[in-house]
Amino acid sequence: MKSICAVGLYLLISIASISQENNQKNKEKKEKPPHSNHQNGDKIKHHEKIIWAGTGIDLNDKAKDAKNVPDEVMAAFRQLFPDQPIDNVMKYRGLYAITFSNEVFTTTFIYQKDGTFVEARTVATDSLIPENVKQKVKHSKGDYQTSDVVLIEKANKQKFYRYHLKKNNVSEYVVYNESAEEVNFDY
Repeated sequence: MKSICAVGLYLLISIASISQENNQKNKEKKEKPPHSNHQNGDKIKHHEKIIWAGTGIDLNDKAKDAKNVPDEVMAAFRQLFPDQPIDNVMKYRGLYAITFSNEVFTTTFIYQKDGTFVEARTVATDSLIPENVKQKVKHSKGDYQTSDVVLIEKANKQKFYRYHLKKNNVSEYVVYNESAEEVNFDY
């Protein structure tokens, strides 16, 4: 009788243990994002290559770890996005650039050292570009091909559209405001 109880207890513990392991594996599968880290890393590199193109920033420089960023910068970011995972943090011309992603967009928020928001940069899809800006580019730069467009949103809510235009072996960066006027922009 004791051996039957011992075997039964052993089986019960084994089943509970296996069930717990399976639950843990299922939980880990649910927590993993749909993209692998390698794919996400490639997505971030592609985003940063586009938004920093033409600025002279060396993307081969090591990105800074988030714990080396001033507390004021992290507090300002966390005030808007308390639970958002950060993909990358880098320093750019004395400013701090925090890159993060969701399923649709990858965006870089840029802050001053004291946590003041400067601007956000997102690689723009066609739906984000106003029709008047698209028409202006088509009419004034029709002989160029559009490579990439970066949407720049300033702290005062102004939006700018930086076009990377190519013609033969020549690259040109042109910035338009929301009124489709070409503007000088210190990117």
